[in-house]
Formats: sequence, structure tokens, C-alpha cells
Amino acid sequence: MAAGPVEAAAAAAPAPAKDDFTHPVRPDQVMEVLSDVDRSGDLRLIDGVFTRWGFHCFHARKDLVAFAERQRADFQGYVDYVNGNRARYWERLDYDKDAGVLRVTSRKFGKCPCAWAQCAAPAKALCTHCCKALQTELFRTMTGRNAEVRIDESILLGGERCRTTVRLLGNAPT
Repeated sequence: MAAGPVEAAAAAAPAPAKDDFTHPVRPDQVMEVLSDVDRSGDLRLIDGVFTRWGFHCFHARKDLVAFAERQRADFQGYVDYVNGNRARYWERLDYDKDAGVLRVTSRKFGKCPCAWAQCAAPAKALCTHCCKALQTELFRTMTGRNAEVRIDESILLGGERCRTTVRLLGNAPT
């Protein structure tokens, strides 16, 4: 099986110098901690950790932020792009502009495409909180409007694909 992005990053990490007892954090360690937080049952902790994780997952990826900002000038053009079967992750975006509602349907991947879900028992909160927060920031940036995201179906929660409903709040920018 080909190495995924998490494994590739781990393999590329430099070896510590002799007598240097520090070491880079391994992605599998991070995934285990995320799973521990998810299994803790502490809803406040889960919400805090995973919602911030999703926020930072979006904002730390400057290429993704720049991409989202470029869509603001012609969001309908982006919707048409996705619906023209050209997007990597999404198969369909149903956009009711008047109601300010998007229904997002992913492609069928067989497994969650999130790099942090590539382990035996991925944290379910990666979907319910992290991805929700990432999509909130993504659509807020793309449209210039606040967004509420609801996860309707997800691979991590047992679905065959991911589906979300995004409600855009406030008036569209003029």
C-alpha cells in the first residue's frame, strides 16, 4: 500500500542529532492523542480540541485560504466547477442562492480523506467537530458570509460518503 501524506511526513522528518533527546512529533502519536480525546467522553474537551483543530487546519493551509478567497468573486462559478465533475473531493454542490443553503456531497472514497483519520480507529470528532469547523471557515471565506455547517452523513460515522448542509447567514456581500 502506498504511503499516505502522514507517513510521508514522518519519513521525511530529520533524525535528531547525537545526544539530542528531543524528537519530532510523529503523526501516529498525534492520531492516538486525538483518539484518546475523542474516547474521553468529555464533550467540552472534545468540542474545544476538535473545533480549534478544524479552524487551524483551514487557516494553516495558506494555499487553501488563498483558493477560498479567489472563489468569493464568482462563487456560482465554483459551484458550476464542482457540478461539472472537475473537483477532487466533491461530487456535487446544490446551491439555493435565495435561501442561502448549500448541500455538499463528496465523492465516494471508501475511507475518510483526512490525513488525521488514517489509522485503525480514527476519532469520530474529526468529522463532527473538526471537518465541521473547517467547512465553516471554508464557506465563510468563499462567500463572505458566516456559515453554519451540519454533518448529514460521513464516512467516519458509517456512511458511504460525506454530505453536509451549509446555511449561509446574513446578507450576501454587495
